[in-house]
Amino acid sequence: MAVEGTSGGSRQELSITILGPVSAWRGGVELALPAGRPSVVLAVLALRPGSVVGLDVLEEYLWPDQPPERPRSTIQTHVARLRHVVGRDTIRAVAGGYVLDVAPDAVDLGAFRALVSAATATAEPRNELDLLNRALSLWRGAPLSGLTPDHVERERATAIVEELLNATERANELRLQLGHLDGLQRSLRALVAAHPWRERTWAQLMLTLYRQGRRSEALAAFHDVGHILRDELGIDPGSELVTLHRRILENDSTLLEPETSPARPYTRPAQLPPPVPDFIGREQQVEHLVDVLTGPAAATRVVLISGPGGSGKSTLAIHVAHRVREHYPDGQLVAELRGPHGRTEHGDVLGRLLRSLGVAAAEVPADVAERASLFRTLCDGQRLLLILDDAHIADDLPRLIPGGEMCGVIVTSRPPLTNVPAAARVDLGFFGEADSGRLLTSIVGAERTSSDPESAAAISAACEGSPLALRIAGGRIAARPTWPLAHFAQRLTAGNRLDELAMGGLGVRAMLEASHDDLEPQTAQRLRLLAAAPIPAIDVEFAAVAWDVDDDDAQASLEALADVRLIEPTGPGHYTWHDLVNDYLNDDGDPADQAAVAAATRRLMRYYLRSLDNAKYVFRPGGTNRDTSSWYPHDVAGRTFESQVAVHTWLHPRHHLIAGLARRVLTTPGTPDSADAAQAAALMLLLGSVAYECCDDREHLENTARAVLAAEEQLSDRFFVSAAWHSVSLALSEEMRIDESLEAAARALAIRREIGDRFGEVTLLNNMAMLHQHAGRHHEAAELLERCVTTEDPLPPEVRACCLRNLGEVQLSLGRLDDARRSLQAAVATCPPEPVSRDAFYQAAAEASLYLQCGDHDAAFASCTEAAAVAEKLGASSLQAVAWVQHGRIHAAVGATADAVRLWRDAMAVPAGLDDATAAEVRRLIAEATGCGAS
Repeated sequence: MAVEGTSGGSRQELSITILGPVSAWRGGVELALPAGRPSVVLAVLALRPGSVVGLDVLEEYLWPDQPPERPRSTIQTHVARLRHVVGRDTIRAVAGGYVLDVAPDAVDLGAFRALVSAATATAEPRNELDLLNRALSLWRGAPLSGLTPDHVERERATAIVEELLNATERANELRLQLGHLDGLQRSLRALVAAHPWRERTWAQLMLTLYRQGRRSEALAAFHDVGHILRDELGIDPGSELVTLHRRILENDSTLLEPETSPARPYTRPAQLPPPVPDFIGREQQVEHLVDVLTGPAAATRVVLISGPGGSGKSTLAIHVAHRVREHYPDGQLVAELRGPHGRTEHGDVLGRLLRSLGVAAAEVPADVAERASLFRTLCDGQRLLLILDDAHIADDLPRLIPGGEMCGVIVTSRPPLTNVPAAARVDLGFFGEADSGRLLTSIVGAERTSSDPESAAAISAACEGSPLALRIAGGRIAARPTWPLAHFAQRLTAGNRLDELAMGGLGVRAMLEASHDDLEPQTAQRLRLLAAAPIPAIDVEFAAVAWDVDDDDAQASLEALADVRLIEPTGPGHYTWHDLVNDYLNDDGDPADQAAVAAATRRLMRYYLRSLDNAKYVFRPGGTNRDTSSWYPHDVAGRTFESQVAVHTWLHPRHHLIAGLARRVLTTPGTPDSADAAQAAALMLLLGSVAYECCDDREHLENTARAVLAAEEQLSDRFFVSAAWHSVSLALSEEMRIDESLEAAARALAIRREIGDRFGEVTLLNNMAMLHQHAGRHHEAAELLERCVTTEDPLPPEVRACCLRNLGEVQLSLGRLDDARRSLQAAVATCPPEPVSRDAFYQAAAEASLYLQCGDHDAAFASCTEAAAVAEKLGASSLQAVAWVQHGRIHAAVGATADAVRLWRDAMAVPAGLDDATAAEVRRLIAEATGCGAS
């Protein structure tokens, strides 16, 4: 628009109009804009000249119902068509969107706002009226009209019309004050006809008619507006209209005299900090807040921005405030609700606000309620914008929010303050990768980030999406132009991240300390104890054990921490926290806090150890444990389980948490308490064992065992090293890595003999025998198992039964059917297996093999069906595959070849269900049965 006297001067050749039909002009000649969506793109960009408009915002306005398959490519096409008309350099592509690269006053809306702002700033009524008239001359019709689709008009035009009407009403107020009544009555009648709900305009019409000696028409106008408001809105006229009506009825002669000057009973504050030059992202939130703060309202417009510390709440508030400041020409106020020493008292905040509005310090009331009343009185009838930064609780706000429909309030807060009435709410998260990179680049400069994109990405990633951290990192780099980006990236990733993310008075640690200091002492202590968590994700159960409280108490404290956004709920009873918060929790060098965290870690290990021990007995009732060991948590009940399904439901989501807890203790150099290391090793091994029984998890069985072996120097009890090698052997045997498994078992056996553990020795001999059996060395297997079952050492019944069952399987392989029958019967007599257990599966499968070799096909079918049912109840797919293979053999034996092939193929389809040797044998059987070559 290039309006004289505004910031654009006359340098802009291109001008764009949106205060009417959307159009573009150059040198006084209208340009032929492409019809349809390209014009929509121009209109959306013109609403924010010089600022990035995100592709998602454009997509929403271009396709409000259903976007095309490739919307971004289509947007590029529309922009290309626009550039052909308005100039290629006028619309600039940036990461994630486009910028209309023109001065604000090159758009008529920007020129209008500049003139209104200039009018507000002048103290001389005639100059103010002249500037407003020039501003209003730019209004040429329905804003943003003529667009297809018209979603942007429907979404944004109402707020623009509100700005235009506010300026019009102020201009008419000045005409009345200056006595410029010529033509005023006609223009006011046109306004109330177009906008019949605006009581201020009706009041101006009534006063104009009264001053022109048309008293009856003035009174008739009051009745007209009364009918309109009651019929269409269901409300009565407001106090301004009612008072004016009464004074006209009373022939109040003072209404006939114009006021000598427009009253401004307070100092016009302008407290907004400078605009944020590198504001990035949040496009949809910005537009939503701007729409609410500039749209029609029946009460004070309150918008609330919530989010965790460092998410950019204050930055967003300032950015939005500058976007809407022209809508609040009577001033902008900023109140910090948290000072350097904690929360600021309401009375102190109100005192500062009153002094900002021109009240002398001596005239500020001492009583807080009186201060609040005076503040509302001074705000009444004024178009003021107020930022209340860092509210803590809802009680902070009622006395600080002005009344009336002309003011706007932006509240920032960590908790969402859901009980505060608000016209709009925005809850901020942290930036994603794209916006993080854009913000860093905007601060550091594209030349530096493009010269070393890997280091720039590493810096951005280390800031974990926190706008505060990104601004600090960017500021430090920008202030040190000689620093290579790789240097700062290395400092961030290899050093103390919180030390590096500090600059001047800003710092991530300082921000988190402020949040910590706001907590009740007990809640603050409990927050620090979350450092016991090896990963930033816990549940109520974890917190209750760590804090040594009941679940209800733990839940209440977790919710208190979530209220101030130090942790975030992820589901009922589950919580997580940001990695920078995790750094803060683990950065505490206070010896008392470290001792408290160590004690919490010990409680957690003992609890999970006993809980897993309880879970073990769900799978193997009657099994042995090391209750006599000094490290065993005899005094802890742990969690109990009613079924194997209950174990799985509890264990599966907690596996990484428990493993991390044990690994942290095992990898801490010089663990001061040998019982801690012993319990960590026991916890790790038991976790792997129960996960294997519960979820058929072979990978974790080996990983947990090797974690214990890696910490061998920390363990004074050699039992754990032996048990770890034993678990490694079991895991390797599942993969049919027989020789490696035997080597691991031999290591475990040597230690068992070294420490005189005969029970452990027999268990290992049994396992080694089965490894020989898998390798086809049946005689070696039989020799070891016969030593196991004939030992005079007292063995637990379930161990002796396992040895007898395995001996029976080996004897079957050797063709010793009678011996096999006796061994299998002795196994059941010694210790009947639990109905749903791996022991029950192996017993039924062995009996099926015996009956098949003896030619008793009916008994073989029955035993194999029993084995398959147990495998299904266990949820062990690999055991189901083994049962199907056996079932197929029985079908083949009775001539049901098609059924046999179907079962074998089902078994082959189970992922990782069969070991390599069995899979090769099944392929051979299928090939023989179908007459095809093995595949």
